[in-house]
Parts: sequence; structure tokens; C-alpha cells
Amino acid sequence: MAASILNKGITKLYNVPNIHDTQMMIEILKSLGCRVKKNKNKVTIDSRNINKFEIPENLMHQMRSSVIFAGAILGRYKKAKFSYPEDCDI
Repeated sequence: MAASILNKGITKLYNVPNIHDTQMMIEILKSLGCRVKKNKNKVTIDSRNINKFEIPENLMHQMRSSVIFAGAILGRYKKAKFSYPEDCDI
């Protein structure tokens, strides 16, 4: 899901489990400016209009692996801003 940021277009993912981490990833993508549609286990991500390179702190704290978005944001914008994930010694 994080790699969809690099696509600069529409990404379709199938068999996406409905778990907390995928829901948080969807919220992070939306906060960056992506349009995300979820229909059962299919997720469509439109990243053409991303307009931010900062992940809100409250979303970073919801999922420790949210740091994986850093690489994709850096790849697209050459800069990224985010806080440390909650309960993480990184």
C-alpha cells in the first residue's frame, strides 16, 4: 500500500485483509491526499493528487510499521516529515 505513493496513478490491490493495520494505512494515504476506495477485499488507491509529505502524529502512533511510508514519500518528494511510531525504539 505504501508503494502506491510512487505510482502517481491508480493502484488496485486484491485480497487485502480487513485488519487494523490496513485500515490505518488507508487513513495515512487519505491524510496525504490519496483517494481510497475499499470494496470487500479490494482497495483502489488514486495517488495522483497527493499534496503532502507529512504523516500526522496521531496516525503514526496507531501502527508501529507506519514508518514504511517514509521510503515511498522520500522517493516521491525527496523529503518526508513524521514522528516516531508509538512504543518504538527506532
